[in-house]
Amino acid sequence: MNSINDKYYKGYEGEPEIQFIEELGMNEKKIISIWSGYFDDVMSIVKPTDVGWEGIALYYHLSTGWYEASPWQLIDIEGTLEQFQQLDEKMLAFEKSEYLLQEICDLLQEAIDNKHEIWIALE
Repeated sequence: MNSINDKYYKGYEGEPEIQFIEELGMNEKKIISIWSGYFDDVMSIVKPTDVGWEGIALYYHLSTGWYEASPWQLIDIEGTLEQFQQLDEKMLAFEKSEYLLQEICDLLQEAIDNKHEIWIALE
């Protein structure tokens, strides 16, 4: 049975949706369903490094990864977690984005701890 957290998509039905999916095994998944506006808010505070966009921000800004093939497997879970943990949530435009950022970090950490796969889907 899938566990779906849709509190970041409720009220935005019909709008673009991003899903972070943790594969738990035995065809079970934990899913965070996100209105693209909240995800865009989070990604807007990711800054390029000295060499340019890196990690998940590279895929986001080039519209590759989950934009080309959905669902798309996130290979560098640790790097993505580190990238998100470095963000200053005070810079976010939406209050819910701060909570979303923490829930994504928690999901990524859980996947790392349990050696689970993470997928990102554009619905």
